[in-house]
Amino acid sequence: MSFNPAVIAMRNATTVKFERFIASVVNDAALIGQMPGDKGYRPRLDKIAHRLCRVFNVSLTEVRSPRRDSEVSMARQAIYYWAWRVTELSSSQIGRRMGNRDHTTVLYGVKVYRRKRAAMGRNLRELRRAAQ
Repeated sequence: MSFNPAVIAMRNATTVKFERFIASVVNDAALIGQMPGDKGYRPRLDKIAHRLCRVFNVSLTEVRSPRRDSEVSMARQAIYYWAWRVTELSSSQIGRRMGNRDHTTVLYGVKVYRRKRAAMGRNLRELRRAAQ
């Protein structure tokens, strides 16, 4: 079995970008925690989507399209997960804004994204603990 060095380099670059994104989210969460009585900063869905599209090197048009290849699906599921976690939008609202999808599609994407991240050895809980 041979590995393509270009594919390995691309995956490593994506991993670095994704870790930067996670760090920025953790920092944003820390800022929210420092403001007692204030709801704090809540990123909008479009900002989350644009950041993650850059990380996964896909366009927002591709994410909102019916495409189902692995890069687009992973980006879409990551957007669902982070939007569901850090915005005050419901799963129905997220689905409507991300290509007119059903709320159960969003919830399934959140579930699958958690499993994929755990399988990759990246548990978000550990990152949050390290930031405290």
